[in-house]
Amino acid sequence: MNSDQVRELAASFPGAEEYDHGGRPSFRVHGRPRFASGLDENGISLMPGEDAIREAVAEWPEICTEDWHGRRLVSVRVAYPRLPDAVVVELVTEAWAHRAPARLVRAYKARPAHEA
Repeated sequence: MNSDQVRELAASFPGAEEYDHGGRPSFRVHGRPRFASGLDENGISLMPGEDAIREAVAEWPEICTEDWHGRRLVSVRVAYPRLPDAVVVELVTEAWAHRAPARLVRAYKARPAHEA
């Protein structure tokens, strides 16, 4: 995937809002804390929760790195051009679902297969 495709993917989720954070595209759901940030041509930081961050880093240690703010693990920086598209979709979806209201996540998962 390229940065335009990742940007389109992140913006496509129900309730997703794009905004500028530090001069780069970032995404949140209905004003909640962001689920994706710092998109550029080399990567994106995703906020899927600590367990998912650790899983991504363990699975792809050369491609995913932990982002810490003080003593708190807050995101995983994903060098998405080096991953298969399906994995990028999975990681961005997981980050969105972590921040989205439960009703949006349920509706997203229940959508008809032709909308997937």
